[in-house]
Amino acid sequence: MEQSIRNEIPCTVKEIISDKVLSEIIVETRIGEMAAVITTRSVQDMGLKVGDRVAALVKATKSRTETPEECLARELDEELGILTRTGEKCAERLHRYDHGNFRIVAYLVDCIAGEPRPNVHDQLQRPYS
Repeated sequence: MEQSIRNEIPCTVKEIISDKVLSEIIVETRIGEMAAVITTRSVQDMGLKVGDRVAALVKATKSRTETPEECLARELDEELGILTRTGEKCAERLHRYDHGNFRIVAYLVDCIAGEPRPNVHDQLQRPYS
């Protein structure tokens, strides 16, 4: 599959912090550490482990500032092909690490047009039944 990502950075996996659904991957590059959050299933499917040589792919075709609600709506459109209306924030969690912090925020969302379909990945899977 052809990629539209313009930046590829060689690196080594330094640390993998996983829970049931998401994993934070810390990689070491020649200019310092970078972090990515991907699904734990993707970590397992790739057989990713500490010490692996990988390439960090950074997609930055344009730069802009958006609210978390705008970001969520854009991502749902890009990833699943659905138009949504973002409702109230229903959960928030801050994860603190020595190398930095990241915050996960959950919103209630109404689908106003379209049916979810995998635009980027091979399949959709509900994380909880």
